[in-house]
Amino acid sequence: MLYPIYEIQLLPKQGVQIISALQELHVFRLEHEWRVFICAAGTTADKVPAAGEAPLFFPTEQIPEHYTKSVVWLTGEQESTLRCYVTMPDRPVIVKPTEPLFIPKDCKPHVYCNLPLQLALHVGNSKEAMHTSFCEPVAKAWFGKNTRSGELCYAFEERIVLEQPEPVANSFRVHAELRIQNRDNVTIKLERINIPTPYLPVYRLDQREYWTVPITISKERVPDELRVHYGKLVNRKHELIEKVGEAHHSLESRTFMRALEAIIG
Repeated sequence: MLYPIYEIQLLPKQGVQIISALQELHVFRLEHEWRVFICAAGTTADKVPAAGEAPLFFPTEQIPEHYTKSVVWLTGEQESTLRCYVTMPDRPVIVKPTEPLFIPKDCKPHVYCNLPLQLALHVGNSKEAMHTSFCEPVAKAWFGKNTRSGELCYAFEERIVLEQPEPVANSFRVHAELRIQNRDNVTIKLERINIPTPYLPVYRLDQREYWTVPITISKERVPDELRVHYGKLVNRKHELIEKVGEAHHSLESRTFMRALEAIIG
């Protein structure tokens, strides 16, 4: 079962104001459609969350006069419920450690990092999102040898730590555990890691922190080859776990091979 992080029923001409560090979203239910008005951060709100903090939700009946973009969602029936879920980024994320990591032969460290989340707005029971966006600025970058060999990703500079992080109040980032195994004779130098986030779900633990499943990245003895494996369960002690975000794409197998240059830079 998928749990929304925010849910509200609206009458026609009623709406919700969603304030984040990146922008303001004004979501309205109208007579025969839903509309999302996108405004710059601080357009109408006095208080704006900092980058990495959870967005703020406020009921509203005032459509903004000035907005940069709008989205129209036509409904075949009278839907009155807005549900907000979270998802991993829809493109892979390049994590740039603040300091390079050196992993020698037969070393198997577990490291942790925080990644930005996306907020997905759904009308009624629709499985498709009316609108999806980050809640903080996230840059795009190319990961690959050249413009023909590689992929467009998000770039996020984040400190990688060796111990499980403690919960941070009001955080809107997801914890990811990376299990890196070096079976090669050559030491691995990690300056950039390309994390395949579109294949990962999001879970909320004890109503206070977000986690995804562990990712194992194994450097094999075969030159320029990596084995990537997705775990089934979140490796974090908890009393309550709720699935709050589906993966963007599914995999037939949890283990697959990737070229070294596609994951590590």
